[in-house]
Amino acid sequence: MAKKISKGNQGNLLYGIVLLIVGILLAIGGIGTAGRLLSILMTVIGVLFIVHGILSIVRGMLVFGIVEIVIGVLILVMGWTIAWIALLVLAVLLIFYGLRGLFVDKSHPKPFSPIGLALLLQILAGIMIILLAFGVNWAWSVANVFYIVCGVLMAIDGIMFIVFSF
Repeated sequence: MAKKISKGNQGNLLYGIVLLIVGILLAIGGIGTAGRLLSILMTVIGVLFIVHGILSIVRGMLVFGIVEIVIGVLILVMGWTIAWIALLVLAVLLIFYGLRGLFVDKSHPKPFSPIGLALLLQILAGIMIILLAFGVNWAWSVANVFYIVCGVLMAIDGIMFIVFSF
């Protein structure tokens, strides 16, 4: 007899399926697929802002609706610029957080402990994001491997969510 999925596990099952699909796409396509997924996501978010802005205007919230429409248009027109700026901010934050954890915050262990290595990886990830943002060619190859590895890990995580949902 088939086991019924509880209501609480339905969300986990859906999350697992999404992780599996995105993981497979990233593992197969690498950074190119990540770029296409980001383009699709930016388009969807921009359209949702515009639709919600129109609905807000219809409901009588004129200023709020206009602001939402402007944000939606900006995301559609300048999405990659916004993403580029957000990546640079993320990179700088990763670097500062990693440096703070290694050299300022005395509650963290030494650099070669597991937490210290994680902080070093944060610093390296921040530097890699900056190199990617400014188009350093060899960084694209490293990023492609990174996306493929992340895709495989996401797919495995998705499988685990699916298996444990039953």
